[in-house]
Amino acid sequence: MPRPAKRSVANKKSSPSSPPAPKTAPPDFVSAFYDHVLPSDLALFTAAERARIAASIWSLAAHRRKGQAALRVFNPSPEKDGWTVDHTVIEIVTDDMPFLVASVTGVLQNLGYAVHMVIHPVLDVVRDGKGHVRGLARSGAPGAAAESFIHVQIDHCVDAAPLHAIEAEIQAALADVRAAVEDWRKMRDTMRALGDALTPPKRQSDAAEDIGEVREFLSWLCDDNFTFLGYREINLDCRGENLALIRIVSGKGLGILRDDNIRLFGGLRDLDERKQPALRKYVRQHHVLFITKTNIATRVHRSLPMDAVFIRSFNEDGVAIGEKLFVGLFTSKTYAQTPRDIPFMRRKIADVTARMGFPPKSHDGRNLTHILNTYPHDELFQITEDELCDNVRSILQLQERARVALLPRRDPFGRYVTCLVYVPRDRYDSGLRAKIQDFLETAYGGKARSWNVRIDDSRLARAFVTIHLTPDSPKPDAQKLENDLREMCRTWSDRLRDSLSAAYGEATALALLRRYGGAFPQTYCETVPPPRAVLDVREMERVRAQPRFIAVLDDASQDVGAQRLRLKLFSPGRPLVLSETLPLLENMGLKIDYMGGPYEIMFKDGSAPIYIHEFVGVPALPSLAPFERVRPAFEDALAKVWNGDADSDPFNALTLRIGLEINAVCVLRAFARYLRQLRIPYSHEMIAAALMAHPEIAKQIYALFYVRHNPAFKGDRAKEMHSREAAIIEALADVSALEDDRVIRRYLNLVQASLRTNYFQKAENGAHKPYLSIKFDSRAVDFMPLPKPLYEIFVYSPSAEAVHLRGGKVARGGIRWSDRRDDFRNEILGLMKAQMVKNSVIVPVGSKGGFIVKHPPAEADKFQAEGVACYKTMMRGLLDITDNRIGEKIVPPKDTVRHDGDDPYLVVAADKGTAKFSDIANGIAADYGFWLDDAFASGGSAGYDHKGMGITARGAWEAVK
Repeated sequence: MPRPAKRSVANKKSSPSSPPAPKTAPPDFVSAFYDHVLPSDLALFTAAERARIAASIWSLAAHRRKGQAALRVFNPSPEKDGWTVDHTVIEIVTDDMPFLVASVTGVLQNLGYAVHMVIHPVLDVVRDGKGHVRGLARSGAPGAAAESFIHVQIDHCVDAAPLHAIEAEIQAALADVRAAVEDWRKMRDTMRALGDALTPPKRQSDAAEDIGEVREFLSWLCDDNFTFLGYREINLDCRGENLALIRIVSGKGLGILRDDNIRLFGGLRDLDERKQPALRKYVRQHHVLFITKTNIATRVHRSLPMDAVFIRSFNEDGVAIGEKLFVGLFTSKTYAQTPRDIPFMRRKIADVTARMGFPPKSHDGRNLTHILNTYPHDELFQITEDELCDNVRSILQLQERARVALLPRRDPFGRYVTCLVYVPRDRYDSGLRAKIQDFLETAYGGKARSWNVRIDDSRLARAFVTIHLTPDSPKPDAQKLENDLREMCRTWSDRLRDSLSAAYGEATALALLRRYGGAFPQTYCETVPPPRAVLDVREMERVRAQPRFIAVLDDASQDVGAQRLRLKLFSPGRPLVLSETLPLLENMGLKIDYMGGPYEIMFKDGSAPIYIHEFVGVPALPSLAPFERVRPAFEDALAKVWNGDADSDPFNALTLRIGLEINAVCVLRAFARYLRQLRIPYSHEMIAAALMAHPEIAKQIYALFYVRHNPAFKGDRAKEMHSREAAIIEALADVSALEDDRVIRRYLNLVQASLRTNYFQKAENGAHKPYLSIKFDSRAVDFMPLPKPLYEIFVYSPSAEAVHLRGGKVARGGIRWSDRRDDFRNEILGLMKAQMVKNSVIVPVGSKGGFIVKHPPAEADKFQAEGVACYKTMMRGLLDITDNRIGEKIVPPKDTVRHDGDDPYLVVAADKGTAKFSDIANGIAADYGFWLDDAFASGGSAGYDHKGMGITARGAWEAVK
């Protein structure tokens, strides 16, 4: 232990009893003073400091008369004392007596001070007739007396007031110790005499117990089983039926009860019986022996409420006329004995055993024996046989089923209530103990004064607690109190089991509990209530069945406030990275103000853990759709964005704003990306903001697109389109921002100019295709830069974007892998113009296509593979909405509305020597039931060699009549 740092004491206030400057202590005293001190404590001070500390208490011992205690409480300073510590110091010199150190430290703990060091040598000191110290002597030397030297260090106190309070309390404790030690033999002899004098009453029926058993019990107490602290005599003045007064016999007190004014029971036993029915009942009982607890705690030995032993005397008529009261503490020897070995208690045990009627060697008989042998001794002294029988029956029922139980017993005078609390052993810990104590103190409106716990090899832990009451303490119903305590002590896993049973039934719940019972971390259990955990279990079962990212959105308005949303993300195998997740959620339109987790859910079967992240936030803009519509749209969108099936940008907030599904959002996003390629003077984010500001118009734009291209539409398509267009135009009257108006009108114009789309075509698994292609009538787009092709197709996906421009019905040209992400269409347009010039004297006319890789990998091999994949995406997007020819018949693509009639199919060609792209082209063509035209395959036009990688390709359109 490191030596405490020296502290400045310039501002310290010292006790008025601070000692004078210490003198040098004799070497033999210094040696004896530190003889039994731990080396670690000695190492805190230098040799010089140890000498000054010893000199300080030696100076206190310089003059003291026998029967007096020398005491001081102070903060030593280097200037005055020559030494210092970080604590307040207490020095005591007194006649050696039992219980000194325990009594002093008990007082300090009751005052709330921690004890940091205790030095306590007992030395033989020689004094003259005036009490002046002459030196140390060997034990038993003439004129020498054993004295206790006590040096205690406690928490530092600066002000004088607490120093005075500490000094006063210790002085009182020392006085009590002295009184008890001086009179203990008289008290013991008095009890022996009372026991010897006990005789059966003239009428045996007047005695409530066996007098011989009482006599043996008093003798047993005198055999070092009871620490005598006080004694007094009491007269019971009974007058007729209505009045009984209790009076202390003056001058008979011993020990700490030498003062007749000391009240042990809060004045209760001095009250008129008309005000205390319980007192009337007590006075008229025929018990010779009565054992209870006092209201006050002793300052001697152990700071506990004292045990009180009453021995009553009766007149010839069987009326109680007096009491002899002994107060003290049962010794540790008492608690080491079994109840069957203790007189008076053993008779009670035997009577209860007989009433229960179990064969001794039976299962119940053995359990009964164990219960009685381990029953709290303090309670056995006080409890009645009827109460003990009732409690034992209840405890026996607990042996086969481990559950929480409460067995309270109220003191006959309402001063305290004792509670036996049984809890399953594996649940009991210090945290549960504190919860139970708070629960009982609140229920009874009192304060816990003692707490003992027994944990053995049984399934239950037992706590025995005493709650001291006030006159206004409530009297709760015992059954309701037990039910409430049982509910409070239920573990999170218990509540999870109930919630799972309610949701799935008992059989499935038990199977899930075996999987998830120990899987949740403590932080999760402290944060998430079991009913919500059941919902998490449901989602984790989905993740375990098919490992994938899952998002779950809940309305948390009732829990944490208006318009609050709770989002939980389930990630198999690894936790999410917040730097990636938070921007994604912001793009989803959710402003996060609370984060929980990640919670690692570990499974006993060794399967991959699942990480749960919890977010609580509010929509950046108010949701305009019912939550039941928003939730599935938001969850699906977030999962697809996270898995890379959709882009993360502000367009995704439309799911939360109006409940728009992610596929519809992708349509609006694709139009925005195409608008950027048409060099609209607004950023992608500004376009998204315009739609977010006018979400109902955004919905109408998508509805127009849906009606225009849905092959399953029934009814007058032209009329419905006209109605949708009119609604958009009408809504534009309320758009005040000029930029927003322009964006919306361009959207409207693009939808009107769209000819075909693969949006309604489904992949083999029935889902939307991972890319979107839209064919436009270029010359119908009002704001398109010149020159305008005849047709063009825009292909959009999260990984690639592509465009194919065609100058006429019959056209040919190559495909370019472009690096110009923001304006690759402009690059392709220039190449198409060159192709048009090149083909001006031949047929077909010029065309050109190109694509960009939106997320190019850094590694060269992966870079090329990604380029190939993006090229495939482009070609599939073109072929999706291109007519085919079988013989002389034009075969349109499935699930496609054609606003342009028949249009020639696409022929894909590759330059000679580029087998890789030729294979790709042939593979794509085969997917679509298509074939390559050898005439184009043998053409001589050059493809695009991207960054020296030898990737070339060209495409061509051919009109088929």
